[in-house]
Amino acid sequence: MLIVNQKKEYEFIPVSERGQENPFTVKIRPLGVREMAKLEDNFITIKEGEGISLSQGTYNQKALKAGIITWENLKDEDGVEYKVKKNSNGEVLDESLNLLPPTILSEIANAIVAISKYPEDADVLLGNSDTETDKPV
Repeated sequence: MLIVNQKKEYEFIPVSERGQENPFTVKIRPLGVREMAKLEDNFITIKEGEGISLSQGTYNQKALKAGIITWENLKDEDGVEYKVKKNSNGEVLDESLNLLPPTILSEIANAIVAISKYPEDADVLLGNSDTETDKPV
């Protein structure tokens, strides 16, 4: 039996933030079939005489721009909250993405792609499962 997960958004807490009192939390959405196709079409490039090239950075940037809805608990040293800024197409601006370290950005991009490909396993993929088999040893 095929079970369809129609959830439109998920909360994701990066690993480095888990267990903190007010962790940085990002709301993400799964990308649709067409969005994933466009994303994946540009991931691998084959150039004659040069071989295969993987564009992981561009892949992650596009996933982040399309998949981030909003975030909370991202503040400057004075406690002022940074909000996500988007363009008129609803894509997150580089200005907002530049606030986060590359490791966190990669982690969020991986989460967006994972829930897009495997929505039925979203809770496990996002680290939200509390079953004994999912807990770290």
